[in-house]
Amino acid sequence: MVEFDFNNFWTLTDDYPVLEWQVQDLSITLDDSTVGEGQQMGVTVTLTLDDGSTVTASEVADYDAGGIVDVDSGVVDANQQGTTEITATVAGQSDSVELEVMEPPNIELEDATLDADAVVEGSPLTATATYENDGGPGSHTAELTADSEVVDTQTVSLEADDETEVDFEWTPNGPVGTEYDVSVDGTDLGSIDVVESGTVSLADISVPEEVGSGSPYEFTADLENAADETVIDTVEYELESQTVITEPVAVDPDGSTAILGYETDVDSGLTVVHGVTVDDETLEETSQVTEPPSFDVTDVETPVDVEPGDEFDLSVTIENTGGVEGTQSVTVSDNGSEIATEELTLEADSSETISLAVSEDATGEYEYTVATDDDETDATVTVSEEADDDGADDSDGLPGFGAVVAAGALAVAVAVATLRRRE
Repeated sequence: MVEFDFNNFWTLTDDYPVLEWQVQDLSITLDDSTVGEGQQMGVTVTLTLDDGSTVTASEVADYDAGGIVDVDSGVVDANQQGTTEITATVAGQSDSVELEVMEPPNIELEDATLDADAVVEGSPLTATATYENDGGPGSHTAELTADSEVVDTQTVSLEADDETEVDFEWTPNGPVGTEYDVSVDGTDLGSIDVVESGTVSLADISVPEEVGSGSPYEFTADLENAADETVIDTVEYELESQTVITEPVAVDPDGSTAILGYETDVDSGLTVVHGVTVDDETLEETSQVTEPPSFDVTDVETPVDVEPGDEFDLSVTIENTGGVEGTQSVTVSDNGSEIATEELTLEADSSETISLAVSEDATGEYEYTVATDDDETDATVTVSEEADDDGADDSDGLPGFGAVVAAGALAVAVAVATLRRRE
């Protein structure tokens, strides 16, 4: 009886064995190109088979790691600092990748705070922590504990000499009257009390009389607090009887105003009902849905031609022709490259003019573009040795109008260019 020599014909992958001849290519990738000494990272080995499909072989590949790292089952252990090449081989196919082992990370907690002193039962609590790393790149598993029990973990990944802020979230499950001692990585943040529903009450809400269809709007909820400490409670917002926002809000002892935002896609001309609920208390208001804000380029003033080096104004008037107030950025660009920007907030049917002081050193024609989210117009200014200083082009927003823009040589002149508003 002839025995079947498995090793001569088949090779293992992470999922299933394949015939060796089916393996057409191999690629190796690392989670990152650098790792801190003493840290681990993952390595992925991907096989491309003869039918074009792929399968991983990270756990079964043969690795040559050069000595300063060990690789086993798809995990790299960095033993000492330096640079090495990691090679993976499966069924005669190989690939290599370079890894730099750097100074080990030194990630430390710098500061941590809780967003309240008490929480209404069933509401989530947030702790914010700041971490700094004065070592090499790496990661740290941070823990939020309550009464010495881990209630949330966050992975803090930092490059060398970097810092970051992370948020922990936890909903206490104890009954009213329970007090928890809370800490982050062993640093005491104080205690949290679980208080009864009704400690925070809803005093009033304010919604816009009009909201634009498909455009964002804000509304406010005035909250009162019967406790002498900051309390977190949950605010629910309903639009047309459908809950769309559930958000914890920290309420000061003397009360707080929560500012929330949303948008509706209801057609203009209709009325929508807003509902805000805190615990079992609900208040409702209505808004008329109008056309969204629309920022149009309506007027331009620009010289026809100028002399080299002369400063001139490119100005443009933006009008909000929509039904509600809005905010948009007016950008000035040259050949698709943004060179200036100004953010405008305009009420419905209002306008504002922006001017940009520009100078160009070389003769020639300069094309500028001014754009909002809703409108875009190009303009040309000629720079010549014998310019007509009195020449000006007062456009009505059609192509060829002047702009809030400078181009080409403006990349140099922008250092002296200033945006200014004109009433």
